[in-house]
This record gives sequence, structure tokens and C-alpha cells, in this order.
Amino acid sequence: MYETGDLVIYGNQSVCRIENIGVINVGKSISEKEYYTLDPIFIEGRTYAPVDTKMHMRYLITIEEVNRLMSAVSSMQAMALDDLSKREITEYYRNVVNEYSCDELLQFICNIDAKQESRELTGKKLDQTDERYKREAKDLLYQEFAVVLGITKDEVMEHMRLM
Repeated sequence: MYETGDLVIYGNQSVCRIENIGVINVGKSISEKEYYTLDPIFIEGRTYAPVDTKMHMRYLITIEEVNRLMSAVSSMQAMALDDLSKREITEYYRNVVNEYSCDELLQFICNIDAKQESRELTGKKLDQTDERYKREAKDLLYQEFAVVLGITKDEVMEHMRLM
């Protein structure tokens, strides 16, 4: 079980701090279940997650893991996505973002970057689905890296651009 003050990843909320653990007031009654009160670091608001949630929740990765991932970027091989149907691509994108594995997100970004380069050679752009999921994957990954490294998301973006 997580503790108050822990930084976690919850669903696709990105990095959240656990502000409280306990029952919550729901209208005029008090819930019977215990909840984590989560304060997202990069977005406004508050999220309540049942302690026994089935939603993806995990601790942040370590600084060593961030460094390993960042150094692996230059040697990553892009996987071809052209053989997949539009529906299969969208499902793949949705799964990668929802599973929120840093390794998978980084590979995904590499795949989309390669697809973008390929399309640009033929005078085409990425479609909206590609752009949307690429932006979401980068936000999730770079926000986690920023918190772990103690730098801003913009600094992470600049560092990744130089790799």
C-alpha cells in the first residue's frame, strides 16, 4: 500500500502526490471504501482512487532508470507501423498510453518519429491520431522524467531533442 506523500503514476493522470488515504465524503454520506486522494503535479484538480483500484498505479521510476532510458534513445530501432490498419494502429496507440510503461512509451515515440520522417520525405504529414498520441506519450514520459530528475519538462524535452 502507498503512503501519504508518495509520488505515483495513476492511470494517464501522470505524476500525482498522495495527499491523503481514507474514507471520503460523497455528498452527505461518507464512503465505506478507502480512497487515495491524489494531487496531480502537472494538471489542476484532485483525483480520488479506491485503495483497491484496478486502474494502473505505480511508483515513479528511479533516476537510474531515467538515465538508462535516455541513453538508450540513440540506439532504438523503430518498428514499422505501415502494415497495420488504422483501427489496429489506434488500438496499439491506446494500449501503449494506457499501460504507461516508460520503455514502451519511449519506443512508441521513436516509432512515431520514424513514421513522421518517412511521411515528410513524401511530402505528407502525420495524421491527427498520430499527433495526438505522440503528444500524449511525450507529456506522460517527460513529466515523469522531469519529476525524477528535478528539472522542468521543457529541460527534459531539450535534452531528448539533443539525443
